[in-house]
Amino acid sequence: MFGSGSGVTNSKRKATGTVDKAIAERRVTELAHKIYKEFDEAQLEYANRNAVQVDNMATDIIYRTAKAFNYNGSNIPDLSPDTDYDVLLAMKTALMATMK
Repeated sequence: MFGSGSGVTNSKRKATGTVDKAIAERRVTELAHKIYKEFDEAQLEYANRNAVQVDNMATDIIYRTAKAFNYNGSNIPDLSPDTDYDVLLAMKTALMATMK
């Protein structure tokens, strides 16, 4: 999940930022939390790597279907989080009815 995709990245390093052993020991827990957070973020990014592409494909199919059935006189609502849920539900219901 780290690097260029060509294999293991050995140059990924973290430091406590001090040569003082006592200070470094106090910073170890904080550093461990940062490392685990970075792992979690990389895992999430890797797991969601295709989500945007799939969302774009689904949106395109919905638009093309609505256009093909001349939904609402081709006045197709925007498929975005800002669009009122009831408007999207009405479009879904109408399109599902035309496909039966």
